[in-house]
This record gives sequence, structure tokens and C-alpha cells, in this order.
Amino acid sequence: MLQKLKTVVTSNVTALLFASASAITATTGWLGRLRTASIYAVCGLISVYALAWVFFLSRDTLMVRTVAAGNSKYPVRYKKVDHDWRITETGDFYGRYSFECQNVSKSNLSVIPFDEIWINSYEKVDISTRVSVDEKKFSIRESRQSLYGFALKLLSRALNVQAISWSQIVDPPIPPQDSIKYEVTISTPRTEIDAFSKEGALAGIPTNIPTEEAKLSLSAPPGFAFEFLDPIIVVDGSGNRDTQAEQQTGGPGLNPQRTLVTWQLRSPKTGKRYLFRYRLERI
Repeated sequence: MLQKLKTVVTSNVTALLFASASAITATTGWLGRLRTASIYAVCGLISVYALAWVFFLSRDTLMVRTVAAGNSKYPVRYKKVDHDWRITETGDFYGRYSFECQNVSKSNLSVIPFDEIWINSYEKVDISTRVSVDEKKFSIRESRQSLYGFALKLLSRALNVQAISWSQIVDPPIPPQDSIKYEVTISTPRTEIDAFSKEGALAGIPTNIPTEEAKLSLSAPPGFAFEFLDPIIVVDGSGNRDTQAEQQTGGPGLNPQRTLVTWQLRSPKTGKRYLFRYRLERI
């Protein structure tokens, strides 16, 4: 019931209706064509809608942070995740995330729980979701996204982390033990400009959902090469380090030209961020 209410409250159609009602109410109220009571009634409905929208946004954010801290059990697992990223010379980020997600619960599953990535401060973000080209059984009926920021201290540095999270509504529901393949594409302009600085930038693989295998490939812009700056670090959703996981995990590798970073993790710990720091230098 709560999920159905959320679907209605957060839909674009509902937002458009209330935006139109707000505009009409403000205009006609200013012209004096509606009674004061009518204006109050519409304003009251708009307030209820706004409060409900804030409630669901806060709830989704809390769910993501709780899972990132390892305090929630998921009905799904990723059999395979591929992160394919590239950076432009101007610091723009383009990422394609490919998932093979399995329903490990005992019931049909129509909502894939929220997952998220951390990224540097952004002014604009474009997100799109689609099923993979070889997917024949399922479709993504709706994709939910949440954007929020929080302060984090990592490696003695104060960071303003921007999080992008998403959840998929699948049609038809996924039967127990069955899987869906889908992709999320994200682009953010000028979020990776620190990669060209002396201090460099952080990149890595999040494991909010139990994962069997995760791969990352990060491509440099033409005329640049990667340089690793520190050993890898593994942190939870609050930035606390897991030194045991760090010691047990091999770091990313480079091709001979140092233009491509690759990293593969098998059965990584859930609720962690596997990170490395790097910079780009002109060649």
C-alpha cells in the first residue's frame, strides 16, 4: 500500500498536476476570481503533496544509507556488475553500469532495492535506465532516482559527497532465483577536474548490494595517462575504513600505455566502497 502511494506521489504526472494547480490558484487568486476558501483548500492539498514527497525522498535516502552501513538484508544479489567509465579532458564523467540482478527471495519481486554511487560535487546530472539488449523477459516500467549530498571525512580530507541513487520497478515481477539484466547510464559535467590536479581524485566500486563479481574499466582522455597515488582503501557508508578488506583485496591494474584502469572484485564485502586515488598527467 505504501509503495502504491509512493508511486502516485512521486510520479511526474502528479507533480505536473500540482504545479498546474499552483499556477492556476496563484493567478486566479490574484485576479480575485476564486473565493478565499477555495484558494485555501487547494493550497492545503499542495502542502500535503509537498510533505508526502519530502517524506518519501527522506525515506529513500535513509534506506540507502542504512544499507550502505550493512544494516539491511536484501532480497536480491548482483551476479555480475560492470562499471564502464570515461573522463574527458574538461573533467566530464560518463559512466555505464551494467547489472545482472537475481531475485534471491522466495517471492516474486517487482521493485529492485535502491543502489547508489558517490560522485564529486555536480551542478547537473543526466540518468537513464534500460534493459540490456539481450533481455527478452522483463522491462523497466519505472526508474526512481534520488539525489542528495552529505559531508564525509576520508583520508583526513573533508569531502562534500554527492550521492546518486536509483531503484527499478520491473514488469513482470521477477520470479524467485530468476535474473534481469539492465543498464544505468550517468553523465555529469566537470565533476572529475580534480583528476588533473596534484592531489588527484577518488574512484572505485560500491557494493551496497551483495555482489558475486564486479568489474571496473576507466578510460583516460586522449593525450593523458593514469598515475596511482595511494594504496586502495575500503570504507563503509560513513567513511570508516576496513583495513582487513584492504589487506585482502588486490588493487586495480593499468594497461602498458597507462590509459586504461581495470579492476575486478570477486565476492567483495557488502556495504563497502572499494576506492583508489589517481591523477591524470599529459603524455
